[in-house]
Amino acid sequence: MKNVRLITSGVAAILALCSLGAYGEDWSYVKSIQIPRPYTPIFAAVTPTGDCVCGTFNNTRSEGLVDLPVIYIHKPLSDSPSFYVVCTNKFPPLRGYSGVAVDSAGNYYVAADTGGDDSWIRKFKPDGKPDVAFGINGEIKPGRRVLGLDLAGNKLFTTFGFGELVCLDAQTGKVLGQVLPQSKSAPPIRDVAVDPPRELIYGVANGAAWVWRGGKFNNLMSYKLERLTEDTLKNPKAGEGVCFDAFGDRLLMPVSELATLFAVDSKGNATKSEIAGANGLVQSPSDAVLLADGETLFIPDMKPGPSGECLIHVMKRVAAVTKSVGSGEATLPSLADAGLLKPPAAASTSAQTPTSMGSEIAWKNSFDAAFNEAKATRKPVLLYARTAAARRCQDLESGFLKSPEFVKLANKTVPFYFDVTSDPKLAQQLGIFRVPFIAVYRPDGERVEMWLGRFDTADVLAKLEQLTK
Repeated sequence: MKNVRLITSGVAAILALCSLGAYGEDWSYVKSIQIPRPYTPIFAAVTPTGDCVCGTFNNTRSEGLVDLPVIYIHKPLSDSPSFYVVCTNKFPPLRGYSGVAVDSAGNYYVAADTGGDDSWIRKFKPDGKPDVAFGINGEIKPGRRVLGLDLAGNKLFTTFGFGELVCLDAQTGKVLGQVLPQSKSAPPIRDVAVDPPRELIYGVANGAAWVWRGGKFNNLMSYKLERLTEDTLKNPKAGEGVCFDAFGDRLLMPVSELATLFAVDSKGNATKSEIAGANGLVQSPSDAVLLADGETLFIPDMKPGPSGECLIHVMKRVAAVTKSVGSGEATLPSLADAGLLKPPAAASTSAQTPTSMGSEIAWKNSFDAAFNEAKATRKPVLLYARTAAARRCQDLESGFLKSPEFVKLANKTVPFYFDVTSDPKLAQQLGIFRVPFIAVYRPDGERVEMWLGRFDTADVLAKLEQLTK
């Protein structure tokens, strides 16, 4: 994080309030974090280093143009996070950012919905300067309203108002594909979230979850938009955001008027958790972003709390990101806790398979290559995710992963080796928050088995035996 301006450090008074009780089984309210006045957080994303960025909304302070910042929240899991400015952009009254995303190199993508044909998407480098290789001098203007942003590798997904799905080249801004609305009554999609293994793109409109399915990221024309849940809002509302929780395999969708977080799977099954702070604390929750520990959720609130500052509500996953294997299991730190998420300039870990793992298994080291081969051969994908610094990974690589039993079964799959420090964004999108991590995916991208941390290798062999018959 270079050449960014400090807003304030230490002003983030943490309101450590007791939960009033969640009525879902997934997430529980922990506390709320104050955002420095006069800023209003709306859409949020996680950086490769495990920090958080938020776009701000809506300019009500002046009848003219006003600079609104994208805010960088450093050490968001600490008791006293610090706040910085990444970049600023000018907005007319009652307008602001309509999407934010961060790639694995630490570049920022921000979208603006100005309400008309001068809406835009801009790309900024990690130092906050425009990336002039993107569009025209770092900006694209599609002549349409722009709503929502998410990334899958080098593909940037958004919607043009309303309900037109668009895929852009994240390096150049060039349009790679688009799906036109199926009717004039298309839902007013406000945000998007991607599930890369299954090539699903989720959306939200009127407090309802939607999904584009049936297509491929490289060929959007086959996608069809399907409703997953019923509307929970009577009217369209600015500031509806979603994120995909790959660990829980569900879309996370806060609904402002209900102060409720919905968790929706790809079949439309939903559970809900109350965003429950003290009286008057939860006003208008907008987006949701899963932090680098895999267990903490940030939910920006667009309306000030009792003290006059806007807030970000913090929720924790009820079931920890671990898998019980009986007594004696060690509690493993997350990648963020262990300091294994590196800043872009320091991310030098090669994605190549270490020679120490031997040559008995033809590991793929590309996500796209592995899943494309799986679709072509109808074989399952066997994912092994690791870091060089984790001793448990070293132990697996010198023993179990070279064992004749594992080699025989792995060669019946499409084996995919992934060093998570080479692509933190992909790690989050695959739900990898602790290593070692082994998972099996069907050729269609659905994850069917998962092991992480300390697990019974005999169970891995038994499940692989069943899945490769």
